[in-house]
Amino acid sequence: MNSWNRVTGQRQRREASIQKKIHPALPKILTEFRAAEKAWKILKESDRTPERRGEIERRLDEKLEAIDRKYSGPVQAPKGTFGVEAVFREETLASQSESAAVAEYLHWNRHKTSFGIDVRGMQDKDYAASTRVQRTLHDFEMLRCNQGPVKPFKGGHEGTDHWDFFLVGWGLGLEKLSPEELADFCDEHCLCGSDNHNPDNLKQQRIRFKRALKNSMSVSENIEKPGKRS
Repeated sequence: MNSWNRVTGQRQRREASIQKKIHPALPKILTEFRAAEKAWKILKESDRTPERRGEIERRLDEKLEAIDRKYSGPVQAPKGTFGVEAVFREETLASQSESAAVAEYLHWNRHKTSFGIDVRGMQDKDYAASTRVQRTLHDFEMLRCNQGPVKPFKGGHEGTDHWDFFLVGWGLGLEKLSPEELADFCDEHCLCGSDNHNPDNLKQQRIRFKRALKNSMSVSENIEKPGKRS
């Protein structure tokens, strides 16, 4: 009984700590992403058309815009706060260009670096960067011409490396949680749907994500400074 009370007390303390660290918008955002994913998965194969996907994505966009309106404040967060800034270029976020966003998303998940950085490297005759860009363009064209699906990213179909999850929540509190708190939060809200996350595995995955994020952001800053080349 004492052991049960101790475990329950630890869980309650973690829950209270999570509520203090996580932005209130994040659980709502993740709920909408999970709902959209479920809406697609429950469809019969014959119903999984581009038009149906578009409907689900438009509904998701509407839900996310409503959350953004509710929780956005008058003070803009400092540059580099959010994970999406390492993946999507400022002009992509501003224009909401779907094609650019898809290409940049594919590149980040496949190569763990930003598309914009590698495009600049390709222009500077960096062969490795050029190869990565060409692979992304190949994947993009497969999707655009309905010749997909593309080869799964590292982590498999279910996204078991949790990069999408970290990407959505970085800057909204995921980076502040202890490994145990992170596992608890993932059990409730993770996009992979599992309710039995391992704290140590998540800790290592978050370290790798943070390293890639930091590298992409630091290189981007150097590119933007006059006279600097990556």
